[in-house]
Amino acid sequence: MSHTPDPDILAVLDPAKSAVVEACAGSGKTWLLAARIVRLLLAGAKPGEILAITFTRKAAREIEERVVEGLRRLALADDPDVVGYLRERGCRKRRSMLPRLRVPEGSTNC
Repeated sequence: MSHTPDPDILAVLDPAKSAVVEACAGSGKTWLLAARIVRLLLAGAKPGEILAITFTRKAAREIEERVVEGLRRLALADDPDVVGYLRERGCRKRRSMLPRLRVPEGSTNC
């Protein structure tokens, strides 16, 4: 995705709301679930507090990979890329989030 999501998607991405997602194959569920998990983590949820149910291990692995890649991108990418990533996921205070998303200089944890 490279644009601001429609209002229905924004509602699902809102970490203040609970959501159930049902859709056919190829509809973007994996992107949506991974984006929602990243939003929940950015809002302060602990990983163990997040429940995402999928029907296949393959889908679960793909969601996990996308979440890890998204978090890596938030930590390491340049500001315009991070702002675009956050905009696509409905984050409103994008610029104010930048300092807390960055990996400290010299860190090797990523």
